[in-house]
Amino acid sequence: MNSIRLSLFALLSLSLSSLAAADTITGHVVSSTGVPVAGVNINAFRTSNGNEENNLLNDGTSANGDFVTTIPPGVYDLYFFPPTPPTTSHVTLVLRNVVVAGTKSLGTLILPPGFVVSGRVQTQAGLSIPQVTIQVIDGVTGNEVPLAVRKTNAFGNFSVAVPRNAIELRLDATGLVTPVVASKKLTLAPTSNTNLGNLTLVPGFRVTGHVQRSTNGLAVPAVDLDLTSRATGETLYTPNDNSNSLGNFSIVVPQGRFDIDFCAPFANRLVGATIPRRIISADTDLGIIALEPGFVLTGTIRSFSGLTQANADVDVAIQATGAKVNTCNDNSNAAGVYSIVVPAGNLKVSYHPSRFDLGLGSDVRSNILVSGNTTLDGSLPACAAPVNYGTGLAGTGGFVPHLSFSGGAPASGNSAFAYELTGGRGGAIATLLISLQSRSIPAFGGTLLVGTNRATSVRVMTTLGGAQGVGGAGNARVPLLYPLSLAVGLDVYAQFAVSDPLAPQGWALSEGLRYRVCR
Repeated sequence: MNSIRLSLFALLSLSLSSLAAADTITGHVVSSTGVPVAGVNINAFRTSNGNEENNLLNDGTSANGDFVTTIPPGVYDLYFFPPTPPTTSHVTLVLRNVVVAGTKSLGTLILPPGFVVSGRVQTQAGLSIPQVTIQVIDGVTGNEVPLAVRKTNAFGNFSVAVPRNAIELRLDATGLVTPVVASKKLTLAPTSNTNLGNLTLVPGFRVTGHVQRSTNGLAVPAVDLDLTSRATGETLYTPNDNSNSLGNFSIVVPQGRFDIDFCAPFANRLVGATIPRRIISADTDLGIIALEPGFVLTGTIRSFSGLTQANADVDVAIQATGAKVNTCNDNSNAAGVYSIVVPAGNLKVSYHPSRFDLGLGSDVRSNILVSGNTTLDGSLPACAAPVNYGTGLAGTGGFVPHLSFSGGAPASGNSAFAYELTGGRGGAIATLLISLQSRSIPAFGGTLLVGTNRATSVRVMTTLGGAQGVGGAGNARVPLLYPLSLAVGLDVYAQFAVSDPLAPQGWALSEGLRYRVCR
């Protein structure tokens, strides 16, 4: 009898001590328009380890949007999940690093407004695919948007609330046993509630293999795989594409031809590897991928004027053969600093600007001998924008066609560079003359400003946009016909001739445009 009383006393004491260690968070949750929101679910994750705290009492809002939630003391990330669509379209609110000690009042919390994005996931045969994982990435912050429901239902349907800005919607099918389909991602910018309709996941094939060190055969875990389509140049969305603790990997990809890159964690000091142009048309075992040891090449990338360059790109090749080295995560950070792992030997190192509209070219260093950890800074030279020269000839309405450019600096590798014409006769036939020589020759009552030698010039015919026959309404955009890398260091000249019956001799001329192609 005494032992029973003792046990009850111990249990009561334990319960009282647990209550004594429990603190409280309070607050009031409203919509973006100030209306109280009932049924908001509260989850807490300890910031120290990311684990969810399960000892919460009254972890939801009342009919008036109020909550008084019991929670053990600590530091938490708090998630406030609104009722799922169609009840609301509000996005989950996250409060970071909330210190709970005693009673913590969080005041009035406003749920972010959102839009509802919905759809149905299916196979190529039109069959619903349940249990596909839905993930939303905020295009502004880059953070994952917490979702209360993250799987397609039995009919393949989903409906989620997303931020009112650009997002990336990911459909992760890696957890499915059947059907075996490739995962997919979509870039969206919803401006209202959006039903995407049927979203088809194409058949996939399992690609497996094993990653190890070349020196001793030890497995390499956490190696990241990236597959780039040879047809489109896009990198596939392949969730769970890292090697496991045994160095093994298994991913699902669609049919195609891919370059497959392998990148080990930087701390391993292993050079990245690439399997080029691999055709995947069935389940494929890539066998053993052996990663070579390397050295750290690091430095700071600046412009010619000394400004540090964030997100600048670094390329490395073997000097003797030109073979490109897979330099994983090779862009500079916010301070312009890069750090990559490269093989020992004689290397060619190239630094490239993050964008071609910065007016910068590339810095190319040859015969860089690496036999240990090495520091090498980059300096991006100026790349002058094209400039106009000479005088054009007016056509209909007295308008002189104007030749300009778009897409950024005329630098090697800039495939976005293009010629732009405005101010021509709407709907007219026009000829763009591009040459490696400039001229000043009387022609059509005006001046021809470029050379016409067939060996050093090209002609491009196009039809101008704009209202037919209206002076000044004609416009055109002509992309490059050849890579700028073919003309590095050379001066290029261009001029438009626009067919125009009201011009002095039937042709209106633009002024010239000249530039030097940068490395």
